[in-house]
Amino acid sequence: MATVLDLTAKDAKKFFLKSENYFTGDLPQYFSFQEILNVADGLLKDKELKDIQNQNPSQIENVNYDIVINKNNNYSWRKLTAVNPILYVDLVNCICSEENWLFLQNKFREFRKNPNICVSSIPVLPEHKRKQKGSQINNWISKFEKESAKLSMFFAYMACTDISDCYSSIYTHVIPWAFYGVDFAKQHRGKKENFGNVLDSKLSNLSYGQTNGIPQGSVLMDFIAETVFGYIDVLLTNKIEANNISDYKILRYRDDYRIFTNSIKDTELIIKLINDICRNLGLKLNSEKTCLTSDVITGSIRNEKFYIWPEYRQDKQNLFLVLYEFAKRFENSGVLQTCIGKINKKIRFNKNDDLELLLNIMLDIAFNNPKVIPQAFAIISKILKRMSVSDRFGFIRCIKNKFDKKAYTDFVYIWIQRLSLACGENLDYVPTLCKLISDDNINLWNNSWLKPHVRSELLACKLVNIRLIKHLALPIRQEEIEVFDENLEY
Repeated sequence: MATVLDLTAKDAKKFFLKSENYFTGDLPQYFSFQEILNVADGLLKDKELKDIQNQNPSQIENVNYDIVINKNNNYSWRKLTAVNPILYVDLVNCICSEENWLFLQNKFREFRKNPNICVSSIPVLPEHKRKQKGSQINNWISKFEKESAKLSMFFAYMACTDISDCYSSIYTHVIPWAFYGVDFAKQHRGKKENFGNVLDSKLSNLSYGQTNGIPQGSVLMDFIAETVFGYIDVLLTNKIEANNISDYKILRYRDDYRIFTNSIKDTELIIKLINDICRNLGLKLNSEKTCLTSDVITGSIRNEKFYIWPEYRQDKQNLFLVLYEFAKRFENSGVLQTCIGKINKKIRFNKNDDLELLLNIMLDIAFNNPKVIPQAFAIISKILKRMSVSDRFGFIRCIKNKFDKKAYTDFVYIWIQRLSLACGENLDYVPTLCKLISDDNINLWNNSWLKPHVRSELLACKLVNIRLIKHLALPIRQEEIEVFDENLEY
C-alpha cells in the first residue's frame, strides 16, 4: 500500500493540508477546517512565520484548540489537538520543502533497513473509495493483526508491548538525535542551520515553548512521531545484533510492538532492550499491556473478535443486552465501535420495539465507552426519530444532563449538539466548537501573536457549514460516522 513517503514534496504538502488529515477526530460533517487551512497557506505563501507575527508564539498560551476526550468511565483522558492553522501550515511548509522532504525520504529508508522489523504505521494514501483514516485502519488489519497470526507458522512465542502516554512523552530534542545522531545533535543544539533543530523549534512553538510532548490528533503529528519510532528501531537493531539474536520478527504499529521469537529468553531480552532504549529517550513501556504468550494466533487477534453475535432482526433487545455485556467486558473497545457501526447500517426500529428501553441501554453503553459515541448516537438518533417531537426534546435534554455529571465531555457535547440541531433546538454547550454554531465570530485559537490583518483574515474563515445545519435531520447518516465509505466491507 502506498504511503505518504511515496509522494513528491508538492503532493505531500497537499496531503497534509487536507482537512481530514489536519484533524482526525470524529466530528459532525458540518465542521470543516479546509477553508482556514487554505487561507493560512495563502498568508504564508512566499513568507516566513516571522513576517506575519508580532510576537513569538512559544510565549503564548492556548495557541491551539484542544478537545479533551474521556478514555473510560473514570477520570482518565486524552487530548486531541487542532493545531493553530498558521503554525500547522508553517510546519508543513518546513517538512515539505524539496530539500527537507528528500532528506526525510532518505532517512526513513535508513530506519527501515532491518527486514526483521516491519512497520505498518507510516501514513497511507487513501485507497479505492476509502477515506484516509479508513485506509489506515485497513492497513493495520492486514499488515499488523493478520500478519501477526500468519507468523505462528514460524515462531513459537509472541510478546506484546507499547509505550505509555506516548505522544505526550516524546521529547522533541530526540528528533535531531534521530536525524544526525546524539553527539552531533547535542554539539549543534539551538543552532538553526539544520532541519532537525528547526523542526524541534517549530514543535515547541505549539506547546508554549515546552519540549516535552507533541500534539495528538493529526496525520502530520503521526508522521513526525514516526521519526522518533524509526530512530528507536535503529537503536534496537544495533542492540539486538550486539546480543547475537537473529531468529526473530518484530511488527510495529506506531508505539505498539509485537515481538516473535522461538525462545522465551530472546523474547524477554528484546523487551528489555526496548525498555532500556525508551528509558534513555524519556519514554517508558506500559507494564499493564506487556505480555507474552505461546498461543500466537489467539494472541495476535483481539479477544473480542472471537465473540459470537446474535441475530438481531428478531430480537433487538437481546442484541442490545449482548452489546451491553460485551462493552463491560471489553471496555472502550475498537471492536465494539466497529460492531455498533455495522449494526447501525442495517437496524430499523418499529412501533413494537420498546424504544425507551433500547435508548437507555445504548446510552449507557455510550456513557461508559467514549470511543463509540458517534456510532452509538447514530443508533440513538434512529430511535429518537420513531418518537414524538416532544419526547425527542425531552430525551435529548436527559442525555445532556446525564453527561453533565461526567468529566471531560467536550467530544460528547459536540455529538449531543448534532442530535439537538436535527430536532431544531440548540441547547447551551460548553465547548467553544459548539458555540461556533450560533456565533461565527468566536476564534478557536489564540492568535494574539499574529499581525492584525492576519488575525482578521483567519477570523473571517467559516468553520461551520450553515447550509448543512439547516438541512440536518434524524437519523444521523451512516457516512457521518463511518471512516469507511458506505457499501464497503471491512
